[in-house]
Amino acid sequence: MKHYIKYALIAICACAVLCAPLKTNALAAEVTQQETSFADAGSTADVSAESDAAVTSVDDTDAVSEQSISLSDCKISLSKTVYNYTGKEKKPAISVYSGKKKLKKNRDYTVAYANNVQIGTASVTISGLGNYEGTITKNYTIFPKAPASVTAAVDAREIIVTWSKKKSVDGYILYRRSAKSDSWQELKTFPRSKKMKYVDDDVTYGVTYEYAIRAYKDTENGRLLSDYSQAAKCAFKAEAPVITQLMPVSDSSFSIKWDLVEDADGYIVYQKVDGKWKKVKTVAAYATNHCTIPGLTYKKTYSFAIRAYWLSDDGTKQRGTLSESCKEKLYYEARYQNGYKLYYDASGDLITNVEAIIGPQKSYTIQINRTTDTVTVYAADPDKKDCLIPVKAFLCSTGKATPAGTFRTTDKYRWHPLYHNVYGQWCTRITGSILFHSVYYLTNKDANSLDVIEFNKLGTPASAGCIRLNCENTKWIYDNCSRRTQVTIYDDPNPGPLGTPEELTLDADHTWDPTDPEMKYLCKERGCHQE
Repeated sequence: MKHYIKYALIAICACAVLCAPLKTNALAAEVTQQETSFADAGSTADVSAESDAAVTSVDDTDAVSEQSISLSDCKISLSKTVYNYTGKEKKPAISVYSGKKKLKKNRDYTVAYANNVQIGTASVTISGLGNYEGTITKNYTIFPKAPASVTAAVDAREIIVTWSKKKSVDGYILYRRSAKSDSWQELKTFPRSKKMKYVDDDVTYGVTYEYAIRAYKDTENGRLLSDYSQAAKCAFKAEAPVITQLMPVSDSSFSIKWDLVEDADGYIVYQKVDGKWKKVKTVAAYATNHCTIPGLTYKKTYSFAIRAYWLSDDGTKQRGTLSESCKEKLYYEARYQNGYKLYYDASGDLITNVEAIIGPQKSYTIQINRTTDTVTVYAADPDKKDCLIPVKAFLCSTGKATPAGTFRTTDKYRWHPLYHNVYGQWCTRITGSILFHSVYYLTNKDANSLDVIEFNKLGTPASAGCIRLNCENTKWIYDNCSRRTQVTIYDDPNPGPLGTPEELTLDADHTWDPTDPEMKYLCKERGCHQE
């Protein structure tokens, strides 16, 4: 019996020893499995389906909550970081990623925009929700809008650039480049209070320029510039003169006239020779619109064209656009009409100065029309006793005391005192105190003391009774019309068979008569009124 009990105790002890390690390993395995599950659950915000399967046997009440994630660990981007000002809110879209997981607005985060209307730095603040915490602020920029309505146009020898202004900006910067260049040259900065206009006089004829504007706004973070505006292109070609008359003045010369081009310093006349334009005359004057081309062949056809030129600072000529050509045959013919012998060119136009065609005459008669303030000089027709040849016409100024009637000239005076302590040149007495004379001067024998206001009245009644003329015309009478030349003064709305001559207007400081042959040197010095 004792032996039985002894062996039973030994068996029990052996069983205890064998079973103890097995229980310890099972507990360790259970703890290890739980720790692994907790670690997987907190390692990422995006729990995989495989992890979910590992805890399907765990009740919801036993699940452990996910750990919070900072937005600073997430990737946040804006759909756009640069805008142009329009006066409306700018709201770029927001993208937030935690790893590969895209977070959802208003579930994982919220957004709030600030300063996102006016030009400057705008911002958006992203704030975390739920398992996401913290705030992140992203900035973006609203730039000025590029200006619109930029225009560039040639005005005489300058280019005028204009554009519209906006209240939203502080000013503008103007840029220029030639059409062949890729880089812009900054010309000038304009505060918004200034007039949005620029006069570009530093330009070269024949060059095409482009102009662009950038608006700017000064902010706390510095100056913000808009994009370049759409470029305004301008081909800087000088205005072409317009030829108004090509008239024979003899059997070997043409007189050519043209419209003046504003601010031109002079003109170059070209003649077509063998199909090419050849320069034949330079009129170095800004206020002369005519010249004579001599040395031609009668009954031959000629073509002429003109271009204006401008003098640059170094004295070189910048040539403008060549005019349309004018073609004419050097030919004239006489026609008898209404008691006159009139001369017409090859195109059938009346020739208004036939002095060189008929040559010098022994005597002339003069008619003065008080209604139109014109003077017409006539010569006798050697082929018809009762016919007159209108030779040339002048502008004049008559007055209320100018008498009507027929008179014969008497005395002549190189200089002569006139009423009100003024003086006239090349005077010819018509009758009594009535003279042909120049526009008066303030100082005796001083041809540089011309009354410019009175000169510019030629062609209108302005005298005290005498017949005022420019120096060229009164000198012509003084030189070519002998004493006892017949002068008829009358009234008629018709100026006469040669019409009304062209006016000549002077600037206020042009205190000499440009037709005075003794004063042409001043016109040459000034660059006006000369061929």
